[in-house]
Amino acid sequence: MSFLSYDDAPKSTLMYTVAGFFIVLTALGIAGFFFMIGLTRPGQGNNTITVQGTGEVMANPDIADITFNVRAEKKDVTTAQKEVTDKIAKITESLIAIGVPKKDIQTQSYSSNPHYEWRSTKSICVDDYGYGCPVNQEQILTGYEVVQTDIITLHDLDLSGKVLEALGKNDVETMWGPNLRVEDPDAAKTAAREEAIKKARAQADTLSKSLNVRIVKLVSFSEDNGWGGPVPMMYADNAMEMGMGGSISVMEKSVPSPDISIGQNKIQSTVYLTYKIK
Repeated sequence: MSFLSYDDAPKSTLMYTVAGFFIVLTALGIAGFFFMIGLTRPGQGNNTITVQGTGEVMANPDIADITFNVRAEKKDVTTAQKEVTDKIAKITESLIAIGVPKKDIQTQSYSSNPHYEWRSTKSICVDDYGYGCPVNQEQILTGYEVVQTDIITLHDLDLSGKVLEALGKNDVETMWGPNLRVEDPDAAKTAAREEAIKKARAQADTLSKSLNVRIVKLVSFSEDNGWGGPVPMMYADNAMEMGMGGSISVMEKSVPSPDISIGQNKIQSTVYLTYKIK
């Protein structure tokens, strides 16, 4: 039988202590590794579904915008400006006469630009070889163009045809409109949004049943707004000619009142709902 000496006992105890410490540390490391794997498992705690719903409401337009411009081209700016000013004054007077308040007529833009022409001039030369004298191009100032663009905001849509007629009878260069819109679309937008949310929720319920999952809570919401409406046609028995981009070039001063169809505007809302599922 052998016995540990007094000097050997502390060394053995220290060895067992160090070995035990490393065993415990290794066990903790392995446990922590598997714990982290459980936390970072793909899709764990992040399962969601996103659904979409669209709602539409038809609203009666109660306001219209008609835009027009007048143009004058003269040898000098002052004369062109005076002609444009006189035309605008005459148009404004005629609009007020049919019931359009002056406060509803607003200038959108005013511009003045020089006009040039390129003219050919022959240089003085002696053509001894029969090649002809060179022709020079010279830029010549021919005058100035002044353009004023105004917009009419109509709160009485029954005046639309009369306004277009009045513009046609005066020296209007081009006109656009009427742009029919709803002045206060908030109520219609709210109704369209509520319908869209209702449809999206119904879709979420159907999808969760198909997937055999349970909806926990709503985690995100987004919305796209849109509106649209009919484009009214304007008729004027060969008095006006349709131009590019919906503009109308006035061809004659005698213009019957165009027939304007008011129609309805479509107010639309599309929502996207994201739900957490379990």
